[in-house]
Amino acid sequence: MKPSSQIFRRSFSLVTSAALLGTVVGCGGSNSVNSQTSTVSQSSPTATASPCLLEGVKLTLRVKSANKEASVTPELLAQMQEAMTKRLDGLGIKQAVVQPDGSDRLSILLPSNIDVRQAQRVLVTTAKLEFREQKPETLEQLPVEQHQLQLLLAEQENLKNSGDTAAIAKNQADIAQKRKAIVNFFAPAGLTGANLRDVNAQLSQFGNYWQLLLKFDESGAKLFTEMTKNVAGTGRSIGIFIDDVLISSPTVNSQYATTGITGGAAEISGNFTDKQAQELAIQLRSGALPASVEIVSNQTFKNNNCSASPTTSP
Repeated sequence: MKPSSQIFRRSFSLVTSAALLGTVVGCGGSNSVNSQTSTVSQSSPTATASPCLLEGVKLTLRVKSANKEASVTPELLAQMQEAMTKRLDGLGIKQAVVQPDGSDRLSILLPSNIDVRQAQRVLVTTAKLEFREQKPETLEQLPVEQHQLQLLLAEQENLKNSGDTAAIAKNQADIAQKRKAIVNFFAPAGLTGANLRDVNAQLSQFGNYWQLLLKFDESGAKLFTEMTKNVAGTGRSIGIFIDDVLISSPTVNSQYATTGITGGAAEISGNFTDKQAQELAIQLRSGALPASVEIVSNQTFKNNNCSASPTTSP
């Protein structure tokens, strides 16, 4: 797909041949993992239809309800189990075993010959994608807020190895507050990851960086067209958020003020490595997690009773 015209500002390009929306610079944000590593031996597994794993890694994930006062329901736990299975399938890990472990936890058995760190990253990120429309009254203030955020992120890098826990905590709080303020500069437009029909990671036209090609469903395509028509030529931008972190804020040329951009596809391109693009594609393709999770334990295991019969965690 070759670009037919340049329509984005701030080093973003959107090509009209397929109505592709570009550039995302980084993904921003991180998920903390509270893990404990130990070795356990499985002696009394309960049979399921999953392949027998002789050894590997057992992750225990705690599911956190959006409402802190509410408990995790069996329905929510089942949804999380399905979402985790889809993400592991996307990584090509077919032997993984995902099952409930108590009322609010999932037990995940992974084979030993995989990239466990990558699996953890893919599993714990919520990956809630949202396109928002910049509010008219924020034109002057948004660049100021973005600049201040970049200064805080630079400070975060400098503090990483400082050992100053108080300064690190304050910096993290300031970043969270700044990102929350930026979210409010954009109005919801109803276009989210739920409107995605497909997501693929691919090399750019010139092969020098990785990008994501998003395809919207019919409803999403209409919303995207309407949004681009609303902001075209106004200087206002489209905010692309993942987990409420602004990933990019491209603008649209005035030539689309009448029709908007049609075609139902968006291209997010930028500072992605191969692995980053592939992981994000898997997360977006499987859908946002219905709840957040944290890894509470990370254990290696050997299944002494593993045989030709199916097996799971103890």
